[in-house]
Amino acid sequence: MKRIKKLVALVIVFVMTFIVWSVTQLIVVANENRHSIIAHMSVLHDNEYHESVVFGANLTVEISIDNQTPKSLRPIPIIAGFNDGRFVRHNTLSPLCVPAYRLSNFSFDVQMPTSDIDTINIMLWDNFGNMNPIVMNVALATGNGTDFFGNDFNSAYTINPARAINGRINTPNDLDFFRFTAPSTGEFIIAIQSQQALTGRLYDNNRELLNENTVIATQGGTYLVGSFKAGATYYLRMSGSVVGDYRIRILPMTNRAQNLVLDVGRTGTITSDTDYFKYTFIAPTDGVYIFTSVGSTEVKGILHNSSNPTLGAIFCGARDNADNVSFRIKKELSAGETISLIITSKSDTSFGMYSLFVERELTVIVN
Repeated sequence: MKRIKKLVALVIVFVMTFIVWSVTQLIVVANENRHSIIAHMSVLHDNEYHESVVFGANLTVEISIDNQTPKSLRPIPIIAGFNDGRFVRHNTLSPLCVPAYRLSNFSFDVQMPTSDIDTINIMLWDNFGNMNPIVMNVALATGNGTDFFGNDFNSAYTINPARAINGRINTPNDLDFFRFTAPSTGEFIIAIQSQQALTGRLYDNNRELLNENTVIATQGGTYLVGSFKAGATYYLRMSGSVVGDYRIRILPMTNRAQNLVLDVGRTGTITSDTDYFKYTFIAPTDGVYIFTSVGSTEVKGILHNSSNPTLGAIFCGARDNADNVSFRIKKELSAGETISLIITSKSDTSFGMYSLFVERELTVIVN
C-alpha cells in the first residue's frame, strides 16, 4: 500500500512538473512571437543608389538587421548570377553575426563580372528559419529596363537620405518607392532632376501624403519640401505616365535669420550645389510681388507656401544677361500671406555671392 502511495505521489509530481514546463514554454513562445526581426538591404555604386549599373562595376552592399528576439542570428549572404533569366553561378559569403535585441549593420563589396551575367540576386538567408530571406535583384546592363526599386509601401527600397538616388520609370505603370529615416529634425528639400514629367510624392510613417509635385520638363526638375522629425520614417514615391530617368537628393535647408522685406536687399553666398537657403516674406498688402536675384552668380529661386505644400515650386525663366539677372519670379499674394523663397545654385559650378530684392508690381492706370 505504501508503494502505491509513493507511486501515485511520483506521478502527481511528474504531472505537475510537466504542466509547469508546458505553461513556461507557451509563455516563451508567446513572448517570442511578440518580438520581431526587421531587415533591410541596399546596393550602392560610387556611393549612390542605382537601378542599373554597367558591367564590371564595383558595388557595395549595405545590410541592416534589427533583431528584437531573444535568439542570435547567423544569416548568410548569397550572390547568384543570371543570364537572360537562367541561373549561371553563385557565391556564398561568410555568415553575419546578429546578437539578440540589437540593431546590427553590415557592408561588403561585390566585384561585378564583365560578361556572361546580366543580372544578380543578392540574398540574405538564415539557416535556422528565424527570418524571411531577403532577395534583391541588381541589373548590370545600363538601360536594360530591369525594375528592382519597390513598387509599393511594403516593398519600399530603404535608403540613406544622405546619398543620391539614380532611378528610372521603366514603363508608364511603373512605381518606385523609397523608405528613409530622418537624420535630424528640421526642414529638408527633396530635389528631383529629370527631363520627363515625372511626379514625386512624400508620405509620413502613416502613409499620409505630405507633399507632391511634378517635374516641369523644360526646367529639368522639381522640388518637395518637408519638415522632418529625427528618427521618424518617411516614404518617397516616383511615378510617371512616360518612361524616363531621374535623380533625387534629400538635403537639409538653412533658414536665414533675416526675412525678406519689401524694397530692402539681401545678400548671401553659395558655396556648394548642396546649399539651400530659405528666406521668408510676408506680404504687407494685396498685390503682385516680384522676387529678383542679380549678380554674377547664377542662382535658382524656388517659391514655397508652407500652408499649401502642394503648391510646389515656381521657377525662374531664362537668365536676363542684359540686366545681370539670375531669376525674376512674379507671384500674387494676399495681405499677411507668408511665402518662402529658397535659393540654391543653378548648376554644380554656380558658386559665389548673390543679391535678392523684393518689389511690388506697379499698376499703371491710363485715363
